[in-house]
Amino acid sequence: MFPGILEAKISKVDRLYHFTSQLNKVILRTADEEALFKEACRIAIDKGGFKLAWIGIINEKTKIPEPLIYEGADVD
Repeated sequence: MFPGILEAKISKVDRLYHFTSQLNKVILRTADEEALFKEACRIAIDKGGFKLAWIGIINEKTKIPEPLIYEGADVD
């Protein structure tokens, strides 16, 4: 594998590790669902390197996901 590609993959894995690690900490210390969702989206942007993060629920009637909380670029 080419060095640049390997470094990019390692960087991605490192970001995802930091994201899941921080998210696990938030899950353990946050009792409020809305605060948990907001923090999860913020961590996804800040630690995970994602451009957009959202958490939603499935509408029971339409079966379509509806965003509850979102953060990042292109939130409109």
